[in-house]
Amino acid sequence: MEVNEMKSSSRIKKSVGEHAFDSFNVIFMILLCFTTIYPFMYLLSLSLSAGNISLT
Repeated sequence: MEVNEMKSSSRIKKSVGEHAFDSFNVIFMILLCFTTIYPFMYLLSLSLSAGNISLT
């Protein structure tokens, strides 16, 4: 029991700034992934759709 109690009490608390940075970083990375993957998903959907749909 003593080892588990020491592990939980030795955890370093994050400041408000660190929480804000982590939140911003996660949102930015999700947007970056989406903007990177979206063109490939669009090209894949065009290549799998009927030929006359891609003209619009």
